[in-house]
Amino acid sequence: MTITIPDIMREIRNCFPVAVMDGFWNVSGGVLSPAHGLEGSEFVALEGSMQDGVHVLTEDFILPGMLDESWHGRVWLLQPPADFLKLCIQIIDWGARQPDPGLHSESFGAYSRTMLSPSGGPLAWQDVFASALRPYRQMFSEVRI
Repeated sequence: MTITIPDIMREIRNCFPVAVMDGFWNVSGGVLSPAHGLEGSEFVALEGSMQDGVHVLTEDFILPGMLDESWHGRVWLLQPPADFLKLCIQIIDWGARQPDPGLHSESFGAYSRTMLSPSGGPLAWQDVFASALRPYRQMFSEVRI
């Protein structure tokens, strides 16, 4: 099962925003511009774009996987704490070792089938890590994710 840091941020309704910038934005060749003010941010959340949401921002102001686009909107600078990112890595590693929780397989000799799991199937990462995520959880998100 694939879990990402933006998935975890969405679950806890907390992106750890530290600043917001309104204006005209452009992504060309994956590079977000204008770059002024983006220094030191590893994550950004876009609003007003066709590709809204939390994205990883490299040191070269590249948003991997972003399509070229221009828009007027908002860019939130996000700075999740180191202990939260460490927890995210644990959750991502846990998820990589788990089968898809929505599928159930059975086989008898030459017969096998895969179907949706009945209720009471394996726990989701949200349940397994609920107590560890609780300190970071917010009732409402400032950033639309």
